Amino acid sequence: MILHHYDMSPFSEKIRLMLDYAGIEWQSSIVPPMPPRPSIDPIVGGYRRIPIAQIGADVFCDTQIICAEVAALSNQAELSYESLSVEEIDYLEHIEKDVFFAVPNSSSGLNTIALLFKTFTPIQAIKFIKDRIGVAKGMKLKMKSRHKSQALLDSSIDELETRLSDDLFLQGGRPTIMDFSVHHVIWFRANSFGNDFLRDKPRIAKWFASMNKLSKDARNPIDRSQLVAVTKGATPRQLDDNLMQGEYLGKAVSIRPDDYARDAVEGILVGQDINRSVLRRPTKQCGDVHIHFPKRGFETRLL
Repeated sequence: MILHHYDMSPFSEKIRLMLDYAGIEWQSSIVPPMPPRPSIDPIVGGYRRIPIAQIGADVFCDTQIICAEVAALSNQAELSYESLSVEEIDYLEHIEKDVFFAVPNSSSGLNTIALLFKTFTPIQAIKFIKDRIGVAKGMKLKMKSRHKSQALLDSSIDELETRLSDDLFLQGGRPTIMDFSVHHVIWFRANSFGNDFLRDKPRIAKWFASMNKLSKDARNPIDRSQLVAVTKGATPRQLDDNLMQGEYLGKAVSIRPDDYARDAVEGILVGQDINRSVLRRPTKQCGDVHIHFPKRGFETRLL
């Protein structure tokens, strides 16, 4: 598996940690934190969220689909969202949207700017701020005030301390998709603004340390020319029969997220079921590729 990511991306950390835990060898394609991304843009089109994963000529957008691929490759069904109950899915959606955005919103603007200038060069920091302002304008998520964001973050951390109970992980003695999906939000908070909030949360502190120990940093770098060669030399995998369910199957469509970073990818819908949509997209350098999206959180429109 090739992972297109950048180091400070929380959702990338979720997948990096899961790949290491699952024992899957992966190649690292480092991309900028904002478009343009010359190594992946020509392959995936308009989609702008990170991470993106790739196996040959199959490209996987959004961590829901990437986790499903990791679960299948490692034969560990508990690493996929499809293993969860409705209540557990709702909880993770709340964590990965509401609580995730509460992390930066709970901090003062000066702290956030200081963090960006610590992470990037001044020019990169300014470009990052402008890019994220542009993303925010098209968001369908309603952002909370700093005070409400802090209250939400505090209550969510208290709830997590309770959920952990006496078990080391959220669903027992081994990590599942629940742990990886919550971990990267706590990682985001700790890496961005410090981990003082863990001082009076012994269960979270123990769990967080255990999750961090799963990292092996087993990445193998791949450059742009190698990436083109891998993609060009591959053929999209044959689709399962259960993916032949979409009402727009065989037609030109666009697919985009329904909440934020809502840039669309266009192509021919060649596969769809209750969990996944697959577009065939022609590229100049690499021929046809299949782009995989989750159904949940994405919208499909006929062109």
